[in-house]
Amino acid sequence: MTLQVKNLTKSIQNKVVLENVNIEFKTGEIVGLVGRNSVGLSTLLKTLTRRSKIDAGDVLYNGESIFVKTELLQKINFTNATWNFFSSNTLLQIAKTFEIAYPNFKTYSLLGQLEERGVPVEEKYSRLSTGMQALFRVMLGFATNAEYILLDEPLNGIDTIWREEVIEVIRKEMAARKVGVVITSHHLNELDLLADRIVILRNRTVWHEYAHNELNEKARKLQIVVRDEDTDFSDIPGTVIEHEGHVFKIVFSEYADETHQKIEALNPIFYEFLSVTLDDLYHVTIDEGEVEDANDEYANEKDDQE
Repeated sequence: MTLQVKNLTKSIQNKVVLENVNIEFKTGEIVGLVGRNSVGLSTLLKTLTRRSKIDAGDVLYNGESIFVKTELLQKINFTNATWNFFSSNTLLQIAKTFEIAYPNFKTYSLLGQLEERGVPVEEKYSRLSTGMQALFRVMLGFATNAEYILLDEPLNGIDTIWREEVIEVIRKEMAARKVGVVITSHHLNELDLLADRIVILRNRTVWHEYAHNELNEKARKLQIVVRDEDTDFSDIPGTVIEHEGHVFKIVFSEYADETHQKIEALNPIFYEFLSVTLDDLYHVTIDEGEVEDANDEYANEKDDQE
């Protein structure tokens, strides 16, 4: 089963938020979407479920457009931190409503998970703690039995204990069945541990994509000690993320043989490669001049809905 974003372009208030985006998601993997707040991550997830109109391109489920076959939307579930459609409803009422939209909804599984945690099904969603609300949204998403679960900032605004609970649910569901999970998050350490693949958006489109097991093969972080602290690195295709005296740390989104030759040509005193993290690459997207229109992605979203 594949979910493909094909040449997708999206504008809000006549400003381009996403431009010619191409990504393919597969069941059985967790994909982490990373980028700055304004880069369009939430908007991208909304387009995958037709919650947001597109200007050009398509979203294909197994080769068929979700904009043509609306029944395909049952295969995809989206949830985010601002989810409040049923805030005044009880958890049981919410589950019963989702049964209508998703024919394979696992009501008893969801209610069982709530019972295990001592949460009454007659409790109103609005009365749950912030952490329990986040956990419930994730459990509800997986209970739809959709092929793809889209989680927009599922770890946002909750403490470490609740983040661990959410991560545990995601891992258990992934172990139980071959579902595709797409997560946006600024909690990069947790995402680094969860994701099988990382897609980084910058300047409205896909900047780089890394399989988790090849992150330190494509990208590199170099610690280098040079003889002159005013050494010119302008010819080096990397980003200096730290500098103290003669010691520099440089991150390369892609490291090639030619780059290695340029490093050697500097005649450094010493250099070594360090492990690259998502946090390093995230800082590169900032340092390399990410275009930021902080309010564009969210402006007048009500007018943007289908």
